[in-house]
Amino acid sequence: MNTSLSHFPQKEAFSLADQISYLPKQINKTMLYDAPNLRMLLMAFDQGEALGTHTTRGEVLIHLLEGAGTVIIEDEPHHLTAGESIMMPSGTPHAVQAEQPFKMLLQVFFPTQES
Repeated sequence: MNTSLSHFPQKEAFSLADQISYLPKQINKTMLYDAPNLRMLLMAFDQGEALGTHTTRGEVLIHLLEGAGTVIIEDEPHHLTAGESIMMPSGTPHAVQAEQPFKMLLQVFFPTQES
């Protein structure tokens, strides 16, 4: 479990988009934070790459950092460009498609465990 973001520059501005590179004909993923209630990943999609329809047991927030892509939520496409975000409830079927290269920050907020 990675619960530290100390690998980022401290006390100075930086670009999240610069923390991940495009890979030819691939989706590049970098785990930033992985804890019981929160998972954060940087993802870089090369043109034409896609994640098929799936669900997640937590609420999902996607923030596009660079480029443009499509998030399909319950069969409804949402075209996003850099700086835009979209949120979806837990268990919602969704997919991601890259008509052009793009980078995104994915955050999954898992339900808290009651003791």
